[in-house]
Amino acid sequence: LLASGRQSDLVNAARALRHLGPGAYRPLRRLLDDPDPAGRRAALKSAPGVADPRLVAVLVGLLNDPACRYRAGQALIAIGEPAIEPLASLLDDPDTPRPVRLEVPRLLRRIPRPGTVARLRNHVHSTDSHLRLRVFAALSSLRRELALPPEQLQFVQSLVEAEIAEARRNAAGWEPARALYATPLLEEMFDVRRQRAVRRVLRILELRYDPDALRLVRQHLPDPARRANALEVLDTLLDPPLRPVVMPFVDESGGRRLDAALAVSPSEFITAHCRHPNPYVALLALDALARRNDPLGSQAGVELLAHPDALVREGAIHALAASDPKRAATALVPLLEDPDPVVAAHAARALARVTGRPLPERPMYSTIEKVLFLKSAPVFERVNGEDLAPLARVAEVEIYSPGQVIMKEGEIGDALYVVIRGQVSISHNDQVLATLGPGDAIGEMAVLDSVPRSATATALTEVEALRIGSEEFYEILHEQVEIAEGVIRMLCARLRDADSRLAARAGAA
Repeated sequence: LLASGRQSDLVNAARALRHLGPGAYRPLRRLLDDPDPAGRRAALKSAPGVADPRLVAVLVGLLNDPACRYRAGQALIAIGEPAIEPLASLLDDPDTPRPVRLEVPRLLRRIPRPGTVARLRNHVHSTDSHLRLRVFAALSSLRRELALPPEQLQFVQSLVEAEIAEARRNAAGWEPARALYATPLLEEMFDVRRQRAVRRVLRILELRYDPDALRLVRQHLPDPARRANALEVLDTLLDPPLRPVVMPFVDESGGRRLDAALAVSPSEFITAHCRHPNPYVALLALDALARRNDPLGSQAGVELLAHPDALVREGAIHALAASDPKRAATALVPLLEDPDPVVAAHAARALARVTGRPLPERPMYSTIEKVLFLKSAPVFERVNGEDLAPLARVAEVEIYSPGQVIMKEGEIGDALYVVIRGQVSISHNDQVLATLGPGDAIGEMAVLDSVPRSATATALTEVEALRIGSEEFYEILHEQVEIAEGVIRMLCARLRDADSRLAARAGAA
């Protein structure tokens, strides 16, 4: 099979190698370099069965590829202890891409060794609050797995106080800035950050107190009917020095009480967030400047055009073009060759706009606009914008003329669509079942179960839609659990609706 060179044979060979253990290292290592994605995916699926430590270096490198990240991570977990130090080194390296840094604690928590704990503890003070949350969650899991003793009260209290202080600074800064810079996604983001601050505090407490009791506190706090009981359980767990620190903060849902002494000027607050370690937060801050044509966008935009994250570069393009068109006319030229095609396309459109050249006829939306389109679809409406941003980045705009078939009954589903504008007819066996419009999702069921489409979708008017390929959808689904939760909620709602209709028909009969 390996010698034939045919792609189907190489895929079958990769599937067989998983049963051969470390002895299959050499052929599997060769298949991991296969330029064909199908062969590489098959090799990655087999890598946990081979679990040879000599694969660590190549697997760590494959974490940089979103299409390979999940499978490479599973293989590193299977290899175990030899993977700890290379994975921990990714956290130590400031040049490691943020999505990889966020994935590392999830992998290390699955390799329960004392060395894992020591390496994760080095990052409890990271400036990236989302990374800290994952580090605390990993340390809590490892404490349980390794039956470690409770952390010292002084250590836990110092971490809790630092988290609460940061949350209060954010609340105090956002309140005066809201009047100038509020957008729907910024409002949502600060709500999410308050919730995450509470989660970080509770995860820190799991390093000293009963994790099972704190897990119930985490689950029940959002439920108004169980909130009082959750707070009572938390109060009984804490040592006296922690009680007056933690309880008011958790009770007010993450720093809603404002401290005027911590407030900064709106301009200082928003520009600081343009340089936030979370690229999505920086994107929203830059977007807020762009919407106001704020002069602050000129300096922040020029500075961040070279940012390593494509999301931030995109935001910088729009902030600079909106605030300082003359400066943008020269500063944006290098981004026409940006390695990220989305960034290069946004630079080209922004340059056309500031120089007065005709814009391309084909519409193009920013990542923020596409996030808002996705949130208008019931399947994604309860997923926060940050978790939808990777999906928005890969969503492509498609335009269909009246009468054009968007998807055909009986075809294997390879994409889902979210309608931006226009009307779409859904039919089965030439019988119209429904008419869909802006915000409706089409074809999501076929993407989820890879079966032939059950209906035909035809454009009634000119239709503009976001298209998300099934392969890209599943790649992101592996990393964004929140999107999977949104899909599950959608399916549950549809099942309940179907049950209600069946019950109504039975009653009528």
